[in-house]
Amino acid sequence: MKIKSLFAITLGLALVLTACSNDQGSGNQSQDQEAPAQENVETTETSSLAPEEGAEEKAPITSPLEEDKDPTSKEANLTPATLYFPSEDYIITGAIESPYIEKPIQINLEEEDPAVLIIQALKDPQAYEAESTGLENFTILSAKTEEGQATVDFSSQGLNGGSLEEDILLSSLVKSLLSLDSVHEVLILVDSQEAETLMGHISIDKPFTAGDFQ
Repeated sequence: MKIKSLFAITLGLALVLTACSNDQGSGNQSQDQEAPAQENVETTETSSLAPEEGAEEKAPITSPLEEDKDPTSKEANLTPATLYFPSEDYIITGAIESPYIEKPIQINLEEEDPAVLIIQALKDPQAYEAESTGLENFTILSAKTEEGQATVDFSSQGLNGGSLEEDILLSSLVKSLLSLDSVHEVLILVDSQEAETLMGHISIDKPFTAGDFQ
């Protein structure tokens, strides 16, 4: 009986030792399997931040405001001119020492005929902090520039005034139009016809040139 008991104890111990060795081996194997998995995760995270091989780099998006603009496209159609307004002394006393106030401007040739733009500007003296030429008090039927001549056609309706008023209106208008490089003479019409005078004081039967007004 003792021999059977001893054999049974020995067999039990052998089974216990075998089981322990199996558990230890499986534990080591599971650790070995988990380690590569962790390395794979780190590799995946790193590769997601790096650019792919052969991938094209995208150009930065540029705002339209940052693009270079060529100012010459707008400036090419601008032409200089000078507006002539009567001085306060000339209006009050008729003094000829300083009869005009000059206002340099730039005219866009794409907007309208330059003669029309000159007249529009002279009709708005407040915009230039200047005295009135009287031009805003009369009706102009048309104005144009062609082949070196500016032509201004007045309506005869309400066309009257004194000699100083006529001189201020005509001299300011003619000198302003002649300031254009493309204009060499100014023709004044009344109701689309040639006339002797505008208001009865100054002859307009031929075109004005630079020497006709001081």
